[in-house]
Amino acid sequence: MPPIKKKGGAGGGIRPYYFLVGEEGYLHEREVQAIARRLNLSPGSWETLEGEGASAARILEAVRTPQLDLFASDAGSGRLLLVREAEKMPAGEYALLGDFFSDPGSPPTCLIFSVRKPQKGWKAPPGVSSAAIVGCSSYKPQPLRSWIHAEASRRSIALAPGAVEDLLNAAGADMLAISTELDKFAAYLGGSGSISAEEVRELTGRSGSADIYALTRHIVGGNTGAALALARRLLEGKEKPLSVLGMMVGSFRRLWLGSEAFVSSRSAAAACEAAGIRWFQDQFIDQVKRFPPERVAAVFDRLFAASLAMKGGEKSPGLALERLVIDLSEILKNPRSGGQGESRG
Repeated sequence: MPPIKKKGGAGGGIRPYYFLVGEEGYLHEREVQAIARRLNLSPGSWETLEGEGASAARILEAVRTPQLDLFASDAGSGRLLLVREAEKMPAGEYALLGDFFSDPGSPPTCLIFSVRKPQKGWKAPPGVSSAAIVGCSSYKPQPLRSWIHAEASRRSIALAPGAVEDLLNAAGADMLAISTELDKFAAYLGGSGSISAEEVRELTGRSGSADIYALTRHIVGGNTGAALALARRLLEGKEKPLSVLGMMVGSFRRLWLGSEAFVSSRSAAAACEAAGIRWFQDQFIDQVKRFPPERVAAVFDRLFAASLAMKGGEKSPGLALERLVIDLSEILKNPRSGGQGESRG
């Protein structure tokens, strides 16, 4: 069988069918959207089948049946059927599609098979044209960095030295995740501009303050296990317990200010402004809603007690910090817990 085409897209006119093959989800999404645009379809206005339950009979029925344009005046100039995770289709179903692959004619619906995790040595079914196969494997490191700069430039974003490495550290080589982060940067800038490495770390959750933000989020959500694991990771990373405590106090103070502003105004913007929040605004508002003002006193009593214990000769400040995390999680998870851990400083 013909080898998988390298990246470059399903250019030109519309073919009756395509196979998108490779693990990179971003490239799959980009190809589907490009084909949809050529069919004058609006985003998401296509039909989808899951490979595990897809059959040749269902596929052929959908491909050969024109859309009933009774209620849509802007249906576009064609239809699109996407078979997701097509690698899960039974092999026998592909054999039943052999005549269609060999001679598809001009069906009213464009058919796309998305093969995200092809088995080693994957080959296209018999009869499939090599021109219909689009490779969607991940970019190698250097082309990936060039792609990041190009995608940032397309959004009118300039990435400062070191910013690309910090972005890759946060998102990995996942192009969809990188694209999402770049969209976040564009929204943060509100237009064209430059993003520093420090801002990338803040916006992607890779800075020290972002770790404290995540710690607070786990505590407020009552997720004791995740909060404790993160606290231990910070300590293993040589963060001083008193330093972590100080940042926690600042984080909870912002939550307190945001909670009071939200309760009085019911405005997310007012809550963020009162707390001085620039990043993670949606997540911050979710925390605000989970942090009722009536729990503020118990939380700050426990923070104060832990501070006194650490400064007053606590034999194991790290252990005191871990007890604090557990107590705060319980205080916020259980309305009846009050300040139950306050005697444990």
